[in-house]
Amino acid sequence: MNAAPPKPRLGNRIKEFRLARHWSLEKLGERADTTRQQIYKLENGELRLSQGWMERLAEAFGDGMRPADLLPDYELKRPASTTSQDLVASSNQNALTFEDRDYRSGPRDLPILGYVKAGQVGLFIDQGERQGVTVRPEALRDVRTAYAVRVHDVSMSPAFEPGYVLHVDPTRPVRPGDNVVIQTVDGQAFIKRLVRRTERALICEQFNPREPMEFKPSKVKAIHMVVGCAMVEV
Repeated sequence: MNAAPPKPRLGNRIKEFRLARHWSLEKLGERADTTRQQIYKLENGELRLSQGWMERLAEAFGDGMRPADLLPDYELKRPASTTSQDLVASSNQNALTFEDRDYRSGPRDLPILGYVKAGQVGLFIDQGERQGVTVRPEALRDVRTAYAVRVHDVSMSPAFEPGYVLHVDPTRPVRPGDNVVIQTVDGQAFIKRLVRRTERALICEQFNPREPMEFKPSKVKAIHMVVGCAMVEV
């Protein structure tokens, strides 16, 4: 008798929001009046994220979070009626993780760009040369200029760890709070979070160590939004 196939594990954004606040499993558990074990199971899909759990966790996170914010594809499918104030207030603290179904149905044609040179900090993206391909998520199906990059260092940890594959949409306007790929005129590329733009500098930040970074506008070739990530390449 054949064993039943395992149930699919749907993604959610609980861990993303928890790490963005630098909270432990215990702290979120206390705020949600539950245990660290239950939070761990929710984050990893071992416990179903019901409407009741979403309401409970949204209240625990505070800051006006809505239950739907915890769903993995919320940022990509935001209603058109959302105001600019809402966009800034709930900007993607970390990039989204797409659900398994987004990968199963997508073609394997999303180019992975960028490689590391010894002694250099950033990636190098030279004239769009491919370093491989990965599955194109449904959200990027019609974005022919979309691409992916691999994370090679820990500067954005714990949001993005080495080995993660980030998905980039060059067509989407970036806002303060967005995670971005900054391409400079010398061919390098840096994965950072945008803080603000001025006439004199593009001001970003990284997490490990947590510190600001500035880029002169004349040195920046392009800045593209990171709209998703995969913890393993598919």
